[in-house]
Amino acid sequence: MAHVRSGTNGKGVHPALKGVSTSMQTTEDGLVQWNQNYQVSASRQILPLPKEMIPPPPPLTSVKALCCHIPLRFLNSILAILTVVCNVAMNVTLPIYADAMIKAGGDVFDALVLAGVFFPVIFFAFLLASKLFCDRTQKLLPIGSFKVAILVGFLTAMNGVLVVFASPAERTPPYLQGILATTLVPFTVFFRYLVLRKGVSFQRLICTGVVLVGLFITIEPQVWDLEGSGSASGNGGDTGIGRVLWPMCFALGFVPAALLNVYIERQTKGEEAESFVFITWIQLFQAIFVVLCFWADFIPGFGTVESPALFFSKLKMALGCMFSSSDDCYGVAFKAWLFITSYCTANLFSLLLIQYAEGAIYAVIVQALVTPLATLFWTVFKPSPAFHWDPEFTTTTGFTLVGLMVISPAVVMYNYFSKKEEATPNDTIQHP
Repeated sequence: MAHVRSGTNGKGVHPALKGVSTSMQTTEDGLVQWNQNYQVSASRQILPLPKEMIPPPPPLTSVKALCCHIPLRFLNSILAILTVVCNVAMNVTLPIYADAMIKAGGDVFDALVLAGVFFPVIFFAFLLASKLFCDRTQKLLPIGSFKVAILVGFLTAMNGVLVVFASPAERTPPYLQGILATTLVPFTVFFRYLVLRKGVSFQRLICTGVVLVGLFITIEPQVWDLEGSGSASGNGGDTGIGRVLWPMCFALGFVPAALLNVYIERQTKGEEAESFVFITWIQLFQAIFVVLCFWADFIPGFGTVESPALFFSKLKMALGCMFSSSDDCYGVAFKAWLFITSYCTANLFSLLLIQYAEGAIYAVIVQALVTPLATLFWTVFKPSPAFHWDPEFTTTTGFTLVGLMVISPAVVMYNYFSKKEEATPNDTIQHP
């Protein structure tokens, strides 16, 4: 242990340094631990060391996630790749799971409720396993108040409820869903500035705009009903006032999604943030709020069932299929667990990306890659009559590839400018 002591006569030494000793100790993890031992001066008063004279702690070289140590140098890239892969998996498995649930006699809201109940079970199981087998000091309760976890859980539930009920093609046309989903990016930029007072520099704002351009290129086939788009701009959608209200409901579903990303950034950027503990409690509160919204499924004109009795009948049938391999269940159990696994991992890596990368905006920028990649996935695979390999390259494939080529470099450059501005924070220009 290296030990440095201040001068004993006090001449030429800051008064607060008299009688102060500073020690530096290397721990078993290879990290440097600083300890300051304050001694009572001749006047028997404890003189604290000025902040500007306290040596900063050494920079972290790795981050521990449950039982794993991830090198900080590669962390952003690893988290970005895992976030994209898991979100693509979630995007792909959700319609497969929902379609099987409907064929089995349930509805989309049943799929949301039943999957939502399993999310906290899985996260708490991993959290307890981590405490028992990896780290006995692992905390089980979130740092600070439960208010933020409750708020984020509520926002997550509202995002799911609004989007699920507005997403059927007879309510919001598929071509509009692609356009409205892009509102997540500007909503996140706006609320991040409003809540955290954090803007983006001009360079990153340009990158964000380029990502939006790439997304619009990707969804152009759906807008104009081009070959391979699978939807027509003139088909689908409600009639009358519903033609306006349902797309508005779908777009409003991304307001809580943007807000929850911002609050996650504020919570996880703290020095003592426990990411896995935080997301575990979020999933619990999300499940509670989703279950409490069961009545929305039989609201006339909004829900998908006509009465509470029919709702509980469908829910009972759907619950039975979650644990059955019967042919009448159309593989709901297997498909549900595919979706649940991809959802849990996608949420975990997205949260870690917000915490260790630039923040909420970078997370939604990275997730913009999911749209073209998921489209390309369905270019080479077909879901019916059984999931199978069947490559089919059409005009839509060309638009998707162009959109991907526009978005990818914009994401890379956004991360580059973000790291550059971290080194020179005074040069950052704030924009609302």
